[in-house]
Amino acid sequence: MQAIVRTVKGGSSLGRAINGKVQPNALLLQPSKATALHQHTPSAVACMSTTPCRSRSAPVSLYNSSIASRARWTQRLYMTQPTGTLSATVQELDQLLSKGDYEGFQQACLTATKTPTKDLYHFLLKTLAERPTAFAPFSSSVSVSSETFDPLSSAVGILTDMNREASMLGNAALQPDRDTLLLLLKVASSSTSQLQQGGEHARWQSVHVLVDAIRHRRLPAVMSTDQWELPDLNIELDQELWKAMFECVRTAAAGSSSSESGLRRAEFQTELDTTTFLMADQLSRLQDVNMDEQLWTYVVEAFGNSGSAAELKSVLLKLPAVDHASPELFSTVVEALANCGITGQATEIMNALNNTHDSLPCNAPLAALARQHAKAGNYEAIRRDFKMWTAKAQSSTANDANLVDMHRSMLSASARALDRMVNVLSRIFKDRQADTLPYDVLPGMASPTQLSRFQFTEATYLWTRSQESMSAIPKDELTAEDYDTMMRISTRLNLLQPGEWPLKDHAAKLIPEMKRHGLKPLKSTYHTLMETMARTRESGASRETGDVAKEVMKVFQQMTVQGGYAATSPSDFQPLIEACFGLYSRSPFVAGQWMYSNQLYPVSKTALKKAEKMMRKALVTKGSQDDSISNASSGIQRYHNSTTIAIVLAGLAHGDELAEVTKRWDDLALQGVERDAKLYQTIVGASYAQGKLARYVLRRIRYEMLKEQPPVRMTPEIFAGFMNCCVRDQDAASARSLIAQCSSSGEIQKTAEWYIPMVRTCLLVEGMEDEGAFLLEEMRRNNMKMDSFSGSFYEFLMEYFVTRRMDYPAGRGIFKSFVKSEQSKVEELLAARKKSKATAQPGGFTNLDALDIGNEDNQVVMISDRELMKRAERTQDPVEHLVERVEISPRTASMLNMLVLSHIRERVQLLQHDTKSGFGAGAQERLGDAQVVIHYLTGEAKLRSRARRRAHHMEDAAKQDQQSTATIIPGNEPSSLPASSSSATSVLSSDLNSSSSSSLLFNEANSMSPPSDFGVPKAERYGHSNKGRLIFVNKYVLGEYIDTCIKEGSPEMLEEADWALNKIMPRVIGQASMAKDTHRLRQALDNARSRQQT
Repeated sequence: MQAIVRTVKGGSSLGRAINGKVQPNALLLQPSKATALHQHTPSAVACMSTTPCRSRSAPVSLYNSSIASRARWTQRLYMTQPTGTLSATVQELDQLLSKGDYEGFQQACLTATKTPTKDLYHFLLKTLAERPTAFAPFSSSVSVSSETFDPLSSAVGILTDMNREASMLGNAALQPDRDTLLLLLKVASSSTSQLQQGGEHARWQSVHVLVDAIRHRRLPAVMSTDQWELPDLNIELDQELWKAMFECVRTAAAGSSSSESGLRRAEFQTELDTTTFLMADQLSRLQDVNMDEQLWTYVVEAFGNSGSAAELKSVLLKLPAVDHASPELFSTVVEALANCGITGQATEIMNALNNTHDSLPCNAPLAALARQHAKAGNYEAIRRDFKMWTAKAQSSTANDANLVDMHRSMLSASARALDRMVNVLSRIFKDRQADTLPYDVLPGMASPTQLSRFQFTEATYLWTRSQESMSAIPKDELTAEDYDTMMRISTRLNLLQPGEWPLKDHAAKLIPEMKRHGLKPLKSTYHTLMETMARTRESGASRETGDVAKEVMKVFQQMTVQGGYAATSPSDFQPLIEACFGLYSRSPFVAGQWMYSNQLYPVSKTALKKAEKMMRKALVTKGSQDDSISNASSGIQRYHNSTTIAIVLAGLAHGDELAEVTKRWDDLALQGVERDAKLYQTIVGASYAQGKLARYVLRRIRYEMLKEQPPVRMTPEIFAGFMNCCVRDQDAASARSLIAQCSSSGEIQKTAEWYIPMVRTCLLVEGMEDEGAFLLEEMRRNNMKMDSFSGSFYEFLMEYFVTRRMDYPAGRGIFKSFVKSEQSKVEELLAARKKSKATAQPGGFTNLDALDIGNEDNQVVMISDRELMKRAERTQDPVEHLVERVEISPRTASMLNMLVLSHIRERVQLLQHDTKSGFGAGAQERLGDAQVVIHYLTGEAKLRSRARRRAHHMEDAAKQDQQSTATIIPGNEPSSLPASSSSATSVLSSDLNSSSSSSLLFNEANSMSPPSDFGVPKAERYGHSNKGRLIFVNKYVLGEYIDTCIKEGSPEMLEEADWALNKIMPRVIGQASMAKDTHRLRQALDNARSRQQT
């Protein structure tokens, strides 16, 4: 009995009836509002009783009206005296229905119950399901209406009478059977259309309890409102009954979902998913039910909607193969897998369906996949699904709606991909600058400043796809959320390339456009625009004029005044604070060295005071507001949070406001604000750029941190900040003390994130070079994996050895190690790919979900087999020179510039050795290597063609049968390469040779294709461009290279100098600067030519 009670939804009408917590006349199932319109009309179904109810008075309320119309079925009709002696047969009732004589039909029903039969009851149930208008209350003054009663309540009443006749009067022939339940469920499925507006949720509750009772083998027959337990259901639940129950739930849920909105709709969806999951779980465990495709579809859909991945995978083991099942079933499987986040297997099945069928039944699976791809920013997968659907589409209203959802997913994926691009480039920038600020503190300082050619084409591609998706959504279906996503896209593009996507031309126009379409901009839309205005480089790196703060303030007023959004938290004011501080500006020399525009202008100080005053006014409670507060730091905990405090401290520190920083820092402790790890990371990380602040951190803040309660743990970021301050102040004693302190306490772990700051500090602080060499050797012995720090650390080491130590061979060795690390990453990806293919799923599906990888900045991306092959080819293809493996980016361009310097400066040393010893030391080869690098850096590489390289490789392969091709640099023996490179090549060769192509290593069509379908011109792939500015060529390096070529004096080198000076230099410094900046070089070139002629 207790088990039955638990099957009933608490608080529902049937639940209250079972538990006896209502009055005797309580309703049996949840009422609909339809009965309220005909309170004075007797229930049509009640006319079947042999004695009409004596009391026909209308109840006062809607609730009691429903009770009156349904409680008649709880009366013991068999104890009353009949009013007539006639009886109608099923045939006669059917004839009256065929004539449309509903009044006669209802009168005949009065006499039909004199000698009831099961066929008669079944006929009435069938009529309730198919022609409910026949039972509608009828009067001469009111036409027949199908919205005047509840067919489901009438059907439950019929079932109750049948069970009463069988169990209490011994008429076993009237015992409800399987057909009775099927007809009852059919009524429940079809009666949703009989409800008026507002009755859908009540019907859902009734259907929910009805199905729960049946699947727990209880007969939903309520013989009295005070009964405790439903009768047992001695009927086996077969295939048809389960289908009817699922269809009943689906129909009732569709009506209720359309009537709900907002939070209530989400709650209802959760309730529906739970119900269908319990049904599917029970059905999947039964052994005696013959499962067909429709039942499997219901089960798979239920598990997918509830996100039950484990149960779904167990069900897939029982499904037939794709070739032996309908596309509808496996379309549902794909949708369910996508809803559970198993996108790899879902994609494989979808591809199988696409390859084995001429048309696709629906695009709901593709829409579900698109939603999952959007979460990872996998816009290429969504684009591929678009093409798949376009080729084999079947037009319908539902498919058109799903297509709009796919366009929305494309918008979300583009926004997510651009977010990731901005974050990756910002993190690379911070790593290159050894910036240890928290990522949410002044993120605009690390806004990307340079894009590689590939990154720019990818951003352009995303902008094009976003515009297409936005225009594909019908104008009347655009929502505020769509515009909010488009705002994210426009602003992220501005952060990446402000000259190409200025705010005034794109992002700033979205809010007025929304208002013209009658849409209210979201608060997040305003906030996204404000934070981008504060962080963009469109207005330059300096905030000298105060225009940025003024523009952000205008948008803030639009949000609070016109938009009607109140500023309720400190984060709402964060863009106003960020707009007061400038950004990093690029140094004219090495790409890895930057300098900060550190002046905090008076207009910026005024804007900061104004912003904090607004924060106090908006966030400090009226009861505690003190008008006498004039100091910006007073009562800071009342209107600041940890992030905004950190932003103010970091901005003031970068502005060299030592007095204000120290005052605010001390005030935090006096006012009881907890100075946690984030605040210490901020004050330490922001102080290394200024000498006085660096000394303040090392002399005072370091020791305050040890006294904090609760204790502040030393993190790698805080430790790196302290090390940077030691470098700034050239304080070897503090550096050694910090290293010893953290080592003795066990805080320093043998990981790269701890060792890299120590190595950097020891190499840059005078007198600690030996410690730096020891730490480097320890990193090598422990084989520390550097992950996201690898590229920046290699760049630092190469700069150190080339520009500081003048150890040029060591600098080139660092470059080789960097390329080797990139090869090892491809090796790991290939291994992951092989592992995923070895883990085949049931039915021959490959689990591609294992290929979700992280790039060197810990940003999760997705990679396809095709993309993986191209990356492998890029890093493993036999090349003539090592630089061909490098894709041009700000980081690699810096390393290539230093590689040129190492070659031409080592040439000078070798020439001196030639003069002293009389033996050739390889000076000419160094100049040739520098020529190769500079041509590759400018995109005009003088390398052998791919066809010649292929022939050369095949000739070498014939001589060395069992050796795989290794990368050979002129002047270096193969033994100088790392041992792992040969294994990486062999892994690649064995993997690619198993593909459809006999060899992808030397496929001319694929060798130089871009990593993605961005349409990059062939001459501009891998970061190269043969037109426009060359932002990755350092003018000082180029000038030194030209000077070296001139001094070499040969006709070939003079021609090279002329090419570099007249063709490349204008694209580096601009044509306007040529006359002034290149006068000495042009004069030297003319003199060299004159000497050659004479």
